[in-house]
Amino acid sequence: MRLLLSLESAALLDEWSLPGGWLDSAGPRASWRDPAAEQTRRRVQIGRAYLALQPDIAPDGREAIVSAGPPGAGKTTYLRDEGLLPQTFRDLDADVVKDLLLEDGLARGRWGDLLAHALPDGNPLRPAELAPLVHRESNAIIDVLRRRAIRLGESVVIQGTLGWNGTPDALLAELTPAGYERLTIVDIEVGEDEAMQRARERWWRGRIDPASRLGGRFLPQVAIRQLFDGAGGSHCASHAQLLFERSTIRPTRLLRRVDGSSTATPADETKSQGATRGAGSA
Repeated sequence: MRLLLSLESAALLDEWSLPGGWLDSAGPRASWRDPAAEQTRRRVQIGRAYLALQPDIAPDGREAIVSAGPPGAGKTTYLRDEGLLPQTFRDLDADVVKDLLLEDGLARGRWGDLLAHALPDGNPLRPAELAPLVHRESNAIIDVLRRRAIRLGESVVIQGTLGWNGTPDALLAELTPAGYERLTIVDIEVGEDEAMQRARERWWRGRIDPASRLGGRFLPQVAIRQLFDGAGGSHCASHAQLLFERSTIRPTRLLRRVDGSSTATPADETKSQGATRGAGSA
């Protein structure tokens, strides 16, 4: 029964996330549609709150770690387990900004009518299920924070899927002129169906967790599907490879783990002083 209720609830959230739906990321309820003055107030406040989470990051580190891979692949877990989330690096994660935006909305009584609606499991919407409504603004804020960190020369962990066209060149256009001296790309890959299942399981665990203030963050099915190429691969993997190949930062390293196995050894390619070395090469 619980499985059926979770599937029915997910289906309804997916329906509401389509164009014209209550949770349409481009619709009238999306936060980026607010008046300019309100957006400015919120973005300044959220930016300051985010920076306060890591107040003592030293400038002039000039090392970057960039994550890639579909949602639910285990990117953050891998980064943490492999020591690739150093406390001395500025951690740039749009999902954290989403939570801050949702908290701000709750404090101001925003979306109260939506939060009163019940899903098929009989319980009302939880705040994190409104994440599509702050998706665009969270990316805009993290873009500003990333550019600030790079301008200061902070060492950074840039968390994301790397799923969108143009992202590799945009990152290199920021990092290279700023004199970054080391780049590590971490690509954690799972198949489309597996990514879908993991994202749903993570959302449901959060939804039914009474200790979680915001609940489980919901990611619409369409947002996951558009990260895949229809031929068994992901755009995330293609863009991670492109970022590696186009980088002139030395050294640049690409770590890739495929299939989500916790015991898998990542492929390792490194560019150093103009040379490219594959894993196992001399």
